[in-house]
Amino acid sequence: MQTGEADQAGSPKDLLQNGPARPHAILGGVLSLTVLITGASCRPAESVAPKSITIAYCCDHRIWGPYWDMPAKFLMFQPLAAYDQDGELVGRLAESWDHSADYRTWTIHLRTDVRWHDGVPFTAHDVQFTYELVSHPDVLAGSPRARTVRVLDDSTFTVQLHRAGIEPLDWWQVFYPKHVLEHLDPEEYWKWDFWSAPIGNGPYRYVRHIPFAMTELEANPDYYRDQPRIARAVIKYVEGTALTELMAGNVDALGWAGHSDVAFAAADERFRTYNDLWVGQYVGVLWSHRHPALRDRRVRRALTLAIDREELHRVISLPSETPVFDTPFTLRQYRRGDIPNPLPHDPEQARTLLDATGWRDGDVDGVRERAGEPFRFSLLISGEEAEEAVYIQEQLRRIGVHVEIEQLALPLVRRRRRAGDFDAVIRMGGWDLSGLDQHYGAESSAGYREPTVAAILDSLRNTWSPVEQDRLFGRLMPIFQRDMPMTYLYPQVTEYVAHRRVRGLESPNRAAPVENLEYLWIEEHEQR
Repeated sequence: MQTGEADQAGSPKDLLQNGPARPHAILGGVLSLTVLITGASCRPAESVAPKSITIAYCCDHRIWGPYWDMPAKFLMFQPLAAYDQDGELVGRLAESWDHSADYRTWTIHLRTDVRWHDGVPFTAHDVQFTYELVSHPDVLAGSPRARTVRVLDDSTFTVQLHRAGIEPLDWWQVFYPKHVLEHLDPEEYWKWDFWSAPIGNGPYRYVRHIPFAMTELEANPDYYRDQPRIARAVIKYVEGTALTELMAGNVDALGWAGHSDVAFAAADERFRTYNDLWVGQYVGVLWSHRHPALRDRRVRRALTLAIDREELHRVISLPSETPVFDTPFTLRQYRRGDIPNPLPHDPEQARTLLDATGWRDGDVDGVRERAGEPFRFSLLISGEEAEEAVYIQEQLRRIGVHVEIEQLALPLVRRRRRAGDFDAVIRMGGWDLSGLDQHYGAESSAGYREPTVAAILDSLRNTWSPVEQDRLFGRLMPIFQRDMPMTYLYPQVTEYVAHRRVRGLESPNRAAPVENLEYLWIEEHEQR
């Protein structure tokens, strides 16, 4: 189950929960901005030392800190644990860990060979300092009172969890050097110069930067894991013109790619495309249970049967292995294959169900009617989901249902979704408790009222045991397949492009060039 911790609005972790629904261009809104970078502001890739790489990335020189809270931070800073190439959570700063029988108290044993880039040893005091810093009243970058951290010695600490859903080994939280930051004012946290020129403990360390243009890094010679094979890296802040820079040979890879970039680059033999798939996040259609037709579970089931989700994946060019699912689940259940088979694409069964609910073929425009009322509803979207919306509109037209697409700016879509002001809405979310509560709990914004589901969610709030969490999610599965309060379309997918000289990338768990830079190497004989 995913952590329910609060994040800075606009961070990738927040975007995964609430952001644009286009999965293969999660930062498409950011990348659509244009920043003109002249030759004087950033050295071209060819002039950088051998065994080097230049990667086009979004935003600016503050990507290493909480202002943007980007995955790039993992080059500079490390988490306690991270997902490996096989999608399993493995130790990073944490060497081992154990927990109490109720999973509420954890003892974390840290590696003793980790040093900050200035040579000072990393210790449990840095962990405690970071947790206290991000939950400070003047910062609030993490959930206050979610945990209590107690240092036992330099390499050991305990975590007491005060709320279910908080992960003691959160893969997103990185840690900061106490000896560098403890005297800085927390009120200025978001503006600290440290975020532009950080001292970290990751595989690369800061060399120099030009604001809004580039940051140059070098491999950390004191890194506690295998030494990175690429000695130097330039992260070039190119937005809007990233594909042009790639085609011109000025960069070796795109830190994020829109679908049009991927389609264009795939036709050029110089480049390779990659994608990662994160089943902990999803895009789906949330149905209003206040709508006269959509409140009937048989109707929602019929609409789901009418949508060919596997064909939709092909239409929007998702990877062939993209799964279809109907219910929430934990990542453990997904890896074990303990999730039910999804409803098939069956338009004939959909028509039969609609007939049984009284929605029969009408006399006007092929739209079904009941008691003289046509079966119509609006589908609320932001600009990122236009392809999906048009596809769904056409699929449902074939069974006699008229869908009107209503497109608004993302903040307005969010506002109306939270207020329950919609018939149906395409949204992105995750399996965290806050998201499940919002849509399916006792105060569901969609108007879904199922006492058993509300009771299960209440139990999840007080459950720390992963075994019990899996059991409770298992109880949700048949209810969701019966009620279909949401039609899940696909999980989160993000796409990348790199020159073929960049080696070590692979889909789906080592696809991002920046986050996986320590595993990559350059084939020098491959020409740009």
